[in-house]
Amino acid sequence: MVFPAKPGSQKRPHEESELHEEATKNGDGNGASEPPPKRKRPFNFDAHPRRKIALQFLYHGWEYEGLVQQSTTENTVERHLMDALLKTKLISNEKDCDFSRCGRTDRGVSAFKQVAALVVRSADPLGKFVFWPESTDQSVIDNYPKKDELSYLKMLNGVLPKNISVIASCVGQVRYLSGHMIFGISASSTTTSSRNDLVELTIKGSGFLWHMIRYIVTVLHEIGLGNEEPELVSDLLNVEKTPCRPHYTLSAATPLCLYDCRSRIIENMLNGLVETPIGSQVDLDRGLLEFTQNHPIPARYIKFADRRTCDSLEQKKEKLEKKKMAANNPG
Repeated sequence: MVFPAKPGSQKRPHEESELHEEATKNGDGNGASEPPPKRKRPFNFDAHPRRKIALQFLYHGWEYEGLVQQSTTENTVERHLMDALLKTKLISNEKDCDFSRCGRTDRGVSAFKQVAALVVRSADPLGKFVFWPESTDQSVIDNYPKKDELSYLKMLNGVLPKNISVIASCVGQVRYLSGHMIFGISASSTTTSSRNDLVELTIKGSGFLWHMIRYIVTVLHEIGLGNEEPELVSDLLNVEKTPCRPHYTLSAATPLCLYDCRSRIIENMLNGLVETPIGSQVDLDRGLLEFTQNHPIPARYIKFADRRTCDSLEQKKEKLEKKKMAANNPG
């Protein structure tokens, strides 16, 4: 016998839906409750000392829109470098790291030894020139454990693109970072008969304007082809004789490369690192080798004769035959 339900005892469809949703939220019913996402604890930069360092890095410029950050594109070398510094928690933000660069390259131009200076997080409270933020409590400073300095090269190269690599770091007092150059250019009467000969162009200056090197190379190239006379260089530098620059195209950016940045202060600091357990030249050589070999240098080198070998041709054929037999005779 079926008894009719009491008035008001039947649940309306919308009530059942609400009850199902409530049960799902509480972990009841068929729906599985999802645990709330864990909140990442913000990194406390005030709990760590800081120091100013110089980084020497190289990059392939033809894949980037120049070195310096721009408002119109994210594809610059410095943008990738800043992202790596932020990701490794070496800096808290871009404004407070006191970033400065030595040289500047335009779009397409590469660099072998570009140098930048900035304030980064340190792990060595007893290191030279290490300082603490003014907002850090004295108790944090007193109880900070003694550690070895961070491996800036390893940390940054682990997150940087493969065509940007930090090859040396200089830990010291970086007060001023600038290239030292004296402008001067002269025509050469030396001729060459071999198509494989190279011509070295050395340009020194107190500063370079936008695309200046590429313009100079264009002028010298036309002189070398015999289209212009060597006096063209001095004529273009004479503002009275040539008050306005003639129209001519830029030379290609891909062959251009910033080879080195030099400063007496930087050189003195790099030379001073010879007294430390890891010298600057060791870091430089190691960085270049790791970049060209595309893998870190192992702590212990294994000779080729002692390494594992690949399968021989006979072994490969034997394995291939076994695969064919297994495919033709399943089960």
